[in-house]
Amino acid sequence: MSKILIIGVGNAGRNVCKKSKDDGFSDAEFVTFGGYQNDDGDDIPHYNFVKRSLCPGYPPEVYKAFAEKNIDDIREFLEKYV
Repeated sequence: MSKILIIGVGNAGRNVCKKSKDDGFSDAEFVTFGGYQNDDGDDIPHYNFVKRSLCPGYPPEVYKAFAEKNIDDIREFLEKYV
């Protein structure tokens, strides 16, 4: 059986994960990444690799630099699912 991992990034990605899970998307694991705080009681794991919030509207280079700066943490997380 295949393993499906759905990753939400930022607030919109988190909302999509929550909606998909609430709608009964089965046989999948959900996680979110971002610079915001996770809601209390949320049953979707949240990984906050950012010390400050990255607001929408920054140029793509800002997000690329963020990913490159946090690549070891992101890789370590993803290796759990390989």
